[in-house]
Amino acid sequence: MGALLLYPLCFLDDIAAMSNSLLQARKNQTVMEVYQDRKRLQLHREKSQYLVNKEQRNKDEEEIMINGQKMKRTGEYRYLQNI
Repeated sequence: MGALLLYPLCFLDDIAAMSNSLLQARKNQTVMEVYQDRKRLQLHREKSQYLVNKEQRNKDEEEIMINGQKMKRTGEYRYLQNI
């Protein structure tokens, strides 16, 4: 009826990117940023967290950044909160 373009809505929830090292985690983070940009997804920084495996907890103390902001480190992963 007109020249108005409608783009489909896309919701993506709970993305996990696993890594064996801090370097690999940073590469995964870069891939995630590119994917997010290409798909026009929004990242909710307050919900975004990273988890370090028990064996690696004290080895790599550097922070993980996404979109130029520090991610929150967590000690556990919970899917669908309290279910």
